[in-house]
Amino acid sequence: NPFLDGDNPANRMILMGTPQWIRSVIRRLHCLGVAEVSHWSPVLPVGKSGEAMSLLKRPRRKNVISGK
Repeated sequence: NPFLDGDNPANRMILMGTPQWIRSVIRRLHCLGVAEVSHWSPVLPVGKSGEAMSLLKRPRRKNVISGK
């Protein structure tokens, strides 16, 4: 599972809220060039009624300034 693979350093972003809000934020982040819509996990329900979450995980980019 690429969302649970802990072997490679990665940046993660988690969205929690209503499914409609999550989908709208994912589309907005795509428009801003942050991440492709297809790179997000499916919107999954969480314990609270009507709430959901989605996760983005991508490899860390090398820091150009520090070289790390």
